[in-house]
Amino acid sequence: MAAATSSFSLRWYFCLNYWHPTKQELSKISGLIQQEEKARISRFHFLRDAKAAIVGRLMIRKLINLCTGVPNDGFVLGRDEHNKPFLVNIEPSAGPSTARPDNLNFNISHEGAYVVLASDSAVNHIGIDVMDISKPGRGAASQEEYFRLMNRQFTPGEWNQIKGPSIHSRITNFTRFWCLKESFVKATGVGIVIDLRTIDFQTEEDLIYEDLVNSTHVVLNGVPQLGWTFEERFIDVQHIVAVAKSGVSPCRAFEEVSIDFLLLDMNPLQPEEHRWADDILTKAVRNAN
Repeated sequence: MAAATSSFSLRWYFCLNYWHPTKQELSKISGLIQQEEKARISRFHFLRDAKAAIVGRLMIRKLINLCTGVPNDGFVLGRDEHNKPFLVNIEPSAGPSTARPDNLNFNISHEGAYVVLASDSAVNHIGIDVMDISKPGRGAASQEEYFRLMNRQFTPGEWNQIKGPSIHSRITNFTRFWCLKESFVKATGVGIVIDLRTIDFQTEEDLIYEDLVNSTHVVLNGVPQLGWTFEERFIDVQHIVAVAKSGVSPCRAFEEVSIDFLLLDMNPLQPEEHRWADDILTKAVRNAN
């Protein structure tokens, strides 16, 4: 059993562009994740989507393994009514866990080239979102048409902040605010089922590549949410990530994780399934952009 960590704060990212899974890797993975999650992954049409789902699941299981000291085959994951993963229970056969965290919270997101995870035992709620700045408006006739269609997702004050001197700055600001909204509603657990105009973000500084911004504030239904903080940054020149936290904790740098790290010392739940690996490898490939 791995040594547990009584307190933790993690920010991980995984770049899908650099992982070209082999049948051997996927066969091993087929033994490490629960059967219902393997079935969910099998329903994806595109290989990139399946890869993102696999990595996200492995990230969660590795996090729990490291932070509880319980082996991979010693706990069960489930999904709540909003489809959010959570730790259901630790199997009695896993034995007593030492220094198990009192507040095991985590959230994942994936888009474009990245899968990201945030977890922090010092806060009450946490949410994360990553977005590719090349995606917004790509299917619309024009940027103006796309912004018109998205008008009801932002407050007038947010639109004033989104507007910029160039197309690139407007799309970057739009992506930034969408990341903030997504991270906040994911942290609260409600998802995108509420009127997003009830959430009003107020920024104090521009988001610039290689800089961390943690000065943004949020107002909900006209009431400032003083207990919330946000970590905003670029992972690379094309991807923005936002972390929403209810509670106080230091900002953390993101750490890149590899498939070898995610698979290291992970006990299997069941025998490997080579047909599942073959199914994943035969999925359609689409352009990353």
